[in-house]
Amino acid sequence: MRCFESGTLFVKVRCERANHTKKRKQAMKIVGGVLVVLLFCVAGELMAQRSNVGIKGGLNVSELSSEIVNVAQNYHAGLYVKYDVSKKWTLQTEGLYSLRSAEYDQSTITIREMQFPVLAKYHIAKPIYIQGGFQAEVPLDKAYNEDVSKSLQKHMTSSCMVGAGFSLPSGFDLSFRYLQPIQSSQFSDRQFQISVGFDIY
Repeated sequence: MRCFESGTLFVKVRCERANHTKKRKQAMKIVGGVLVVLLFCVAGELMAQRSNVGIKGGLNVSELSSEIVNVAQNYHAGLYVKYDVSKKWTLQTEGLYSLRSAEYDQSTITIREMQFPVLAKYHIAKPIYIQGGFQAEVPLDKAYNEDVSKSLQKHMTSSCMVGAGFSLPSGFDLSFRYLQPIQSSQFSDRQFQISVGFDIY
């Protein structure tokens, strides 16, 4: 707001008050912006202190359905992100590459898939915890006997899981899981997973 010489004291005082109010509003905006930035910085720092990224890998022991009864021992490997909600509860999500296979009619059926578990951990007493959640499985490809190729199709499946494990302050983690398919399909199978993980960040 611009002020002009008016020859009266009243107008001059009014102009000075208007300028002072404008400067005060600008200062409040600056202070508010600084506070918002500080709030985001503090929140990000707290998230970083309570979250970890790690790598993991392990063994699959599965029993494929659809007359496939051989138990196959295969592997899985990938990354995980976990967040400590409290001293007792931890949320964890993972992205795993999984390979599992079994013998069928003197041939080997191999399933390569991406697994995406989302689970919660409850720490009973350090370092022991129990865990549970759900997992989505996205097949990458299947190699199998031509005689059964028509009946085995690519599709996305899901499973529920329960398990237990223990984790150390150093970031080392050992876990055991049992996976039960939610929907029935020719390639749905009960699985046991034994995994070793380590925090890298």
